[in-house]
Amino acid sequence: RKTVDLPGGSVTLGIDEYWVRMERRLMPGPGGQPLVSLTAMAGCFDQPIKPLLIQELIGGLKGAASTLGVIAGIGSVSSMLACMSMGWLSDRRSPLHVSCVGAVGAAVFSIPLVFAHQLGLFVFYPTAALFCFCAAGLDPVLQIAMSKRVPREAHGSLFGLNATARAIGWLMGPLLASVLA
Repeated sequence: RKTVDLPGGSVTLGIDEYWVRMERRLMPGPGGQPLVSLTAMAGCFDQPIKPLLIQELIGGLKGAASTLGVIAGIGSVSSMLACMSMGWLSDRRSPLHVSCVGAVGAAVFSIPLVFAHQLGLFVFYPTAALFCFCAAGLDPVLQIAMSKRVPREAHGSLFGLNATARAIGWLMGPLLASVLA
């Protein structure tokens, strides 16, 4: 149970009620496309940098393509599982709660990726999989949250705008990363 102070007094809420009220305040509705674009951009930001990192970790070009293929496969499988499980969970729980857990998980699992040079591929593989799982699950959660805030007859427009915003993020992420690399 959670007690929330409001201007007219305090209200004690069950945890589900608390997350539902927070969701109404914080989750994006119409106009949430910048958030969709940012999550897409963050999801592919590492694409130009990852080959350079792998090349450094294995000490050259020999075996780099197969190592990148394994990492891409691990990321794809974990992303697929994340989208299915987090989407399913968001239908049954608060999308805000699910997205908070996913975002915190992605942040936590990105920390070991920073130390990949010291930790090596043995730690990089599972950490990358867990990071992909947490980050990839955010997209269906955002879609669910936004569709709850838009009338049913406007869902086509909403999903079209979201697809456009996601494509802009997919364009800008690698572009920005290549400038920084």
